[in-house]
Amino acid sequence: MSKFKIFLKNIFLLLFVLAVIFVIGEISCRLFFKENDFYKKWIRHGLTLSQLNGEGKAENKFFINAQNGLAYNLKNGLLDGSFYVAYQSDGLIKEKKKAGTFRVIILGDSFTVGRGLEKEETQRYVSKLANLMNDKSAISIKNIDQFEFLAFAFDGLNTVQELALLRETALAYQPDLVILQYCNNDILSVRNRLDFIQNDNVRLNLKTDLLVFGDRLAPVFPYLNRNLSAFLLENSAFFRFVSYKMDLIMFAPDKSDQEASLEALKEMKKITMERGIPFMVINFSLSSVEQDYCGEISGFGGKKLYAQLKSLADEMGFPFYNICDYVKNIHDIRSGIEKYPTHYNEAGHEVAAQILKQAIIDILKK
Repeated sequence: MSKFKIFLKNIFLLLFVLAVIFVIGEISCRLFFKENDFYKKWIRHGLTLSQLNGEGKAENKFFINAQNGLAYNLKNGLLDGSFYVAYQSDGLIKEKKKAGTFRVIILGDSFTVGRGLEKEETQRYVSKLANLMNDKSAISIKNIDQFEFLAFAFDGLNTVQELALLRETALAYQPDLVILQYCNNDILSVRNRLDFIQNDNVRLNLKTDLLVFGDRLAPVFPYLNRNLSAFLLENSAFFRFVSYKMDLIMFAPDKSDQEASLEALKEMKKITMERGIPFMVINFSLSSVEQDYCGEISGFGGKKLYAQLKSLADEMGFPFYNICDYVKNIHDIRSGIEKYPTHYNEAGHEVAAQILKQAIIDILKK
């Protein structure tokens, strides 16, 4: 018998043994293990697609990236409506700009979404800013027919995730200006959508990406692509058992990572500078703090966070604005909605819009 035939025989024998092991393992897992209990560390019953993307289309399998916590459709990339809200005054988004359009990308969190407002769509600072900049009776800039504002934001996003949005989504819209809306809690470590669904005081610490299909949460297998992982984990109790034994998902207390936030901010500036796009930052301090300590946060040796950001802005050469510098008492702009006690009311969003209006004009005059 030739060496090639011996090789093929051994390969078929190996595949046969693996198939037998798989069949025995599959039958054993289905007969002797109660998944609802045995896999409670990583199965989240009640987790539905509608909670993640607002649509509930069961055929749209997706995964959560372990590095940035964002949700990605297996076929179409980032999920629209899941981790960012992209909007403009007329609700229509087009990647290709019209001639004479000055397009502004705003990256942010729940402040940019408009949490704490009675009417988010019309009262948030992005909408107010669009109205201010497109008021032809007050503003007229040569060669600019209209200003277009696209906000990529979602509750709880931090700077690392906003950097991912800039790279993977926002830059495709060909911005003429990028604005980062910063907040005190942006120095927290990467959070994923599951943090908003879980009721306990722990967050997922992942060794791998997470797949979400139906009401099941499962890891991506090493060396297997996501579609194959999705198929095996959805249909095989044996593979789900193996993933559990491999400890691909751990649980750990939330940890802050200030350096990651500042490094992500630096990377945003680098990316935009390489493309010749102006970049600026506006800091939204939580409205629950005292004015004298506005923007302060632990971990900087008592130094105020906005002072740290201002120092970085001076070092890297981008405009920086702190909303506390424009209000006498930050409590005056505090939201009256009980669910969002640290957010701003409409007056606060008006202040932010006026700050950014002048900032944009200053950039265009240069």
